[in-house]
Amino acid sequence: MSIVDELLANSFVKIRNPSDVEAKLHKIIKDGYNNLMILADFDYTLSKFKDLNGKECLITHSIFVKCTQEVKPELSEKLKVICNKYGPFEHSTKISREEKISKMEDWWYSLNYPKMIFIT
Repeated sequence: MSIVDELLANSFVKIRNPSDVEAKLHKIIKDGYNNLMILADFDYTLSKFKDLNGKECLITHSIFVKCTQEVKPELSEKLKVICNKYGPFEHSTKISREEKISKMEDWWYSLNYPKMIFIT
């Protein structure tokens, strides 16, 4: 049984292009976890907005900016520019829902993380 077959055995898992996902998963395994960066949450849907002391937590994009500062400063700077460009739109109440969605999609597609994998 393939990796994708195992995933699809769960009724809550839906995959548009199983063969593409299978190839991407094999590439991730082949390349190793040292070459993988995953962006899974950037709008507080999974992470906390504030910690127990009431201090605002970093969004995932900001965590990548901070974590790449020592390892790849040039990547950190690029991510910071993108985060500063799109971040203000994320929680804005002054733009329409359609414009916000458009900006968030632009943000997502403008990213150029190393070995970025889009599973669709």
